[in-house]
Amino acid sequence: MERCDQESDLKEANVSQHVTIIRLLESEMTSFVHTALLSPMVQSLVWGRQVGMAIEGLSKKVLECFEFPVPPLEEQHRITAKVNQLMTLCDQIKTHLQHQKQTRLHLADAMVHKALS
Repeated sequence: MERCDQESDLKEANVSQHVTIIRLLESEMTSFVHTALLSPMVQSLVWGRQVGMAIEGLSKKVLECFEFPVPPLEEQHRITAKVNQLMTLCDQIKTHLQHQKQTRLHLADAMVHKALS
């Protein structure tokens, strides 16, 4: 799943017959709920409740009874900010590792070229 970087990314959606829209009573909870839905804990809860034979799905009835812990709003903001901070750090590390890999490839190519010259 892809993360949304801005709360405005979460305000509208196009849906098909196999999608249920979750409308929050408190719009301030949008970022936290989005982050929570992407978390391994909630993902395992979702996958554990899917039903169906050929194509599994999460029925509307099951979704209506679905629960996950929701801390006070101030804590939600802290959690969301920390997750965003850590995701940014992960993105930076990933970019750094990609640059290192590219540098190693260039170095190996240069060594082979020098050895064959």
